[in-house]
Amino acid sequence: MEFLRGSSDNTFSGGQFNNIQGSQHTTNIYQSVRQEKEFTIWDDYRRVRTGDIYVTGVIGESTVKREGKKDRRRVIARRTISLARLEGKDKEFLHVAYDGPDAFKAFEMDFERFSSVKNPIFAQLFGYNDNRHGLPALIFHDELVPLVRVLLRGTQAAASPVLLPYFSYLFDAMQTANVRLDVSELWVDPRTGTLRRGPYIQTPYSEWLLLNLGPIPILEDRFSPLSIQTYKDSSAVFNYLIRTLPMHAILRGIRLSSTGVWEWLNHDDAISMPRSFIGTVYNWRRRRIIAKYVGTRERWHYGLYHVKGMPDAMRETQTVMEDGSTRFMVTPEDVQDVRAMTLRYVLNGTDDFCTHIDFRLILQRKEYISPQGVIDTAAVMNPVYLFIRRAPHPSDNETIWKFWVEGEGCYWSSDPLGQQNVSEVIRTSLELPSFFHSLGIVRRYWGPSHYETAEKVHRHCGFDPKTTDLTRSLGLPVLEVVGDDNRFQILEEWEDSYSPTSSSESCDEFEAHGNCTSSDGSKSDDEEIILYQPDVDNDYTFSEDSGSDQVVYPRSAAVRWTTA
Repeated sequence: MEFLRGSSDNTFSGGQFNNIQGSQHTTNIYQSVRQEKEFTIWDDYRRVRTGDIYVTGVIGESTVKREGKKDRRRVIARRTISLARLEGKDKEFLHVAYDGPDAFKAFEMDFERFSSVKNPIFAQLFGYNDNRHGLPALIFHDELVPLVRVLLRGTQAAASPVLLPYFSYLFDAMQTANVRLDVSELWVDPRTGTLRRGPYIQTPYSEWLLLNLGPIPILEDRFSPLSIQTYKDSSAVFNYLIRTLPMHAILRGIRLSSTGVWEWLNHDDAISMPRSFIGTVYNWRRRRIIAKYVGTRERWHYGLYHVKGMPDAMRETQTVMEDGSTRFMVTPEDVQDVRAMTLRYVLNGTDDFCTHIDFRLILQRKEYISPQGVIDTAAVMNPVYLFIRRAPHPSDNETIWKFWVEGEGCYWSSDPLGQQNVSEVIRTSLELPSFFHSLGIVRRYWGPSHYETAEKVHRHCGFDPKTTDLTRSLGLPVLEVVGDDNRFQILEEWEDSYSPTSSSESCDEFEAHGNCTSSDGSKSDDEEIILYQPDVDNDYTFSEDSGSDQVVYPRSAAVRWTTA
């Protein structure tokens, strides 16, 4: 064969040969197996590019206060909440951007929260921007308005006495939460006037809880929220309340909108005020009680109401002991987050009338001190228990209160019954804080709009505001005036000269506006039965030079415990 020419010593086997002349081309065919991407919840929402987002205005900011679920380490990040337009869309959206060391973790935590619900009481998630090289962001449908902006009516520091009861009713009617909710996460939909739970936004107060107004019959077929344009018309909102709510609920809502001013107390006042000032109207500057409740106070007591700044796992172990103290179990992981905890107590009572003094127990981590001696490794790894001693009752004598104020309100124990305190070596090795304490009080008072609203309530019910007839008709107690009745004058004579000023510290570190009320819905309408203001022409004057002389209700006090 031609192609074998010149070859030798060849051996062939088989019976068939192919002779190929010219170029030979070999084609290999490979079958492609398509691997589909695993579907996740992120695919349910729109991924928006950074360049398609145009921020039109900043609404506010807030810090991320929650903990990561995996490592339970406190997340350090900040939200910036804005209005924004998206490419190809003809409306504005709510845009929440995250920055800080844990920005992406905070972004993922909020995405998990809002992507897991589809409910009209929540802000509806539209999409996200997961830019790891810039600011990750969540994007919500609709242009929502922070509730706190509506309640405070712009730059005013006092909540509207008609809008707060209205939104408290709306809070109940929409079943926004079971008992209470921080106003920081409540928004108003301007299209429908309804409430939405949304991203946290900074408020003038560290925590401002929106509470229910007690048992109110709500007929779903008659429930119709007001339009956002109506909020500026206080008469229209008042008439809505009259048509919708029982009188007790309206009065409680007015009371919840009171303004608070914070002041720390000296040693003597810390012992006397929580005992003697509850159920009174008090002139703060002259240190004089001018009206008081004359009923029994034997059943009034202080109870733990709220815990702030505590790891969730630690808070869930809360147990009330037989002696009235409160126990929390603390694991070594939790100890790392025990930096500043606030335990809040309020005064509870079984009578129809009760004021609420608000104690704050703040625990702060002490600077780490290297322990001396041998450390019990087993003790370090085992859980320890934080015990909070029961606060004295208002009816307890001065000796008991003095012991409580001067002593230790809480301690660490290595056993669940609290019978064995941890040693100093173990305490320092775990960096458990030690404590000292001080007492403060929130002075609450009304502004002119509160008295105007109270007067409207009287006239609507057919009663003279100068009398206590409305109070008696509702079965509420009448406070007994202490001293000279001439110190009071009727509201109409006082309004023109009212100029609210205060040299005291604003209540921005603690709850203002009635958040110290108990959550059990009991009637606590001390302020609502006082319809007069001090006579500004006599002893009680308002001036920037002399400081505030508002007649206030010393119904909210706090205990601050810090590291020794």
